[in-house]
Amino acid sequence: EETGNTYGSKFSISVNDGNNATSLVERFSILRNGNIGIGNSVPTEKLDVSGNILVGGASSTEGINALAIRYEDGSLSNWGSLRSSAASYMSFGVKADPNVAYGWLSSNGTLNFSKVAMTMGDEGIKFFSSTPQTIALNSPVTMNEIMKISVNGNALLQGKLEAKELKVTLTPTADFVFEENYDLPKLEEIEKHIKDKKHLPEIASAKVMEQEGVNVGEFQIKLLQKIEELTLYVIEQNKQLKNQHEKIQKLQTENADLKSAVLEIKELKEQILNIKSTVTH
Repeated sequence: EETGNTYGSKFSISVNDGNNATSLVERFSILRNGNIGIGNSVPTEKLDVSGNILVGGASSTEGINALAIRYEDGSLSNWGSLRSSAASYMSFGVKADPNVAYGWLSSNGTLNFSKVAMTMGDEGIKFFSSTPQTIALNSPVTMNEIMKISVNGNALLQGKLEAKELKVTLTPTADFVFEENYDLPKLEEIEKHIKDKKHLPEIASAKVMEQEGVNVGEFQIKLLQKIEELTLYVIEQNKQLKNQHEKIQKLQTENADLKSAVLEIKELKEQILNIKSTVTH
């Protein structure tokens, strides 16, 4: 039995519950505000359904039972679809293209995906990611923090950083090495430090670097300082080599003069001996 109420706050259709003629159950209703209810008498949306919806036939053949949201022009491009098939799945997309990746739920209750998330809070911005996984739908997803940008501007990255250009702004630089009042360490002191510590002065040891990491900006300045110190050592050694070369040339000239004098003395000696021999005879 069906009844229709065409006045008042709503229009409704009720059916007999099978017990008696006067026992009716409201199954369909239209409120004055335009909300339509199926299975409930007080719909809160334009279409409010209480119960299951079957679209298509009762067969589970691929594509028979399907609920899809399509473009307004009725094209086959799906925004989203839920279909019943031998391998039930849910798909999402913006284009009916086999090359477009769709999310999907398999019939055995697993979900295949890799997930990325971002959170913002008092500590700053955090980025999380998970490796591609196949997990049960009711299982938690393991997310690992891969990057953090603190509120003070510091960034923490769990992994490698690749860039075509990296600019580090840091003061002061190491040009103080070239100041006239700079106390250049003696090579003997550096040699002793290396023998005792097994690393350069003012440079952290390999063990400390492994435990605490390396501040790239400060490390570059220290390396530049050592290069500039090494440059000063090379300049000083070049001066010494040049001075020694001049001394050697001077000694070579003096040695040549001595050789020439010796030859002259030898020639004079021979002349004297010849004169003595002539006088005797």
